[in-house]
Amino acid sequence: MTFIAIAIKCDSAGPVLHWRGRVRGGGRRQMLLNFRSTVADGAWTRAGQLTTVGQFLRYTRLEELPQLFNVLRGESGLTEFFDD
Repeated sequence: MTFIAIAIKCDSAGPVLHWRGRVRGGGRRQMLLNFRSTVADGAWTRAGQLTTVGQFLRYTRLEELPQLFNVLRGESGLTEFFDD
């Protein structure tokens, strides 16, 4: 995860991680931590404009690796982690 964070920082300006809202089973809304894979403009990211590293992260699904912290905090389970 450290190497991914360094690659994101070298590829583009902006934060390495971001919170993304998702709706889970039963309409439960949950905030999940992800690596940023899109271009950042200040505090906002432009959806659909992937960075070079972001393209690789989405292809390999490594952008969702920080969601393991949600599992460790007890906010979600491993089955939800692989449910997308």
